[in-house]
Amino acid sequence: MYIEIYTVNGESIRLDDDAKINNISIHELSKADLKNLFNEKCIELTKYDLTYIINTNQVNWFLVSEGIH
Repeated sequence: MYIEIYTVNGESIRLDDDAKINNISIHELSKADLKNLFNEKCIELTKYDLTYIINTNQVNWFLVSEGIH
């Protein structure tokens, strides 16, 4: 599973299996949970051992995929 986040300036951030949003594994989040998180002012993304604080006003849309099996 992965989540691809697209910003208003055309950049993208890919969150793979080990990623977390607000310290919750992406596998534990439903699509409704994700929508609610992106409605907050900012979210914390953890990818590998790096943590980013993202202003959700800069998020244009996001894609959730199970990937290719």
